[in-house]
Amino acid sequence: MSSTATDAGCSYPLSLLPTLALDINAVDSRVALPYLMAFMKNAFIRALNHVYETSFQLQPGDSRVQHFIHYAKSAIELLRVHMEGDCLFFTTCTEGQSLVEALGPTCCPDAEHVIEALVTLSDTLAKWMKNPNSYSADVLRDHLSFGHILVACMHAQIDYLSFHRLSATISDADLRQMIHTNVEWFASNSDISFLLPFVISHHDPSTSSYWPPIRKEGIEALPVLLKAHEDCWQFAPFDPLTKLPTVVH
Repeated sequence: MSSTATDAGCSYPLSLLPTLALDINAVDSRVALPYLMAFMKNAFIRALNHVYETSFQLQPGDSRVQHFIHYAKSAIELLRVHMEGDCLFFTTCTEGQSLVEALGPTCCPDAEHVIEALVTLSDTLAKWMKNPNSYSADVLRDHLSFGHILVACMHAQIDYLSFHRLSATISDADLRQMIHTNVEWFASNSDISFLLPFVISHHDPSTSSYWPPIRKEGIEALPVLLKAHEDCWQFAPFDPLTKLPTVVH
């Protein structure tokens, strides 16, 4: 095993961000923002942890490897879109100045190196999808070594977004509209047949029953949406229908 893989192993499992069990959609958006962000980012942290852990479970020649690669690639691509949306949220100017101009760069950390790592990993996974026999768990874990850098940035960002700072910068109504616009952007730039099952299957329901905030029609469409990537969800931390923890043997 390479030293990079060893370094990656020292950082996994990645630590989750703090959340609240209450209905954060019903409180002031300047209180809610860091927790809304934390729930979504925790979904990706769980995905990275699960990909890393599952890589030890699948042996060469296992018929599930191709489905695992599909799951990992889809999750990594969704994470890249999320990070792009995060950047747009803080750098887009609505009225006056953007949030990053008002709050400073800590609210929007430079993620260039992580983005590059995600692109490299996605390219590698795409090659493995074409030739599953070339898949290497050691190489995969090498590529996941960016995780601790990403999570450190996430923790710093969330810690910085205090109500005191946000309330001095933007109104509840304006921030609420920005959040709504950003959520719509994320959904419209993602594969909804993967996005919806992903957020459900990567959220620990014991931490909050209010997240993810999915409309009735979304819940009703879930069984159909699951079929688009049905071989992926065996690798998710939670079953998207029962919401019970999954186990990969």
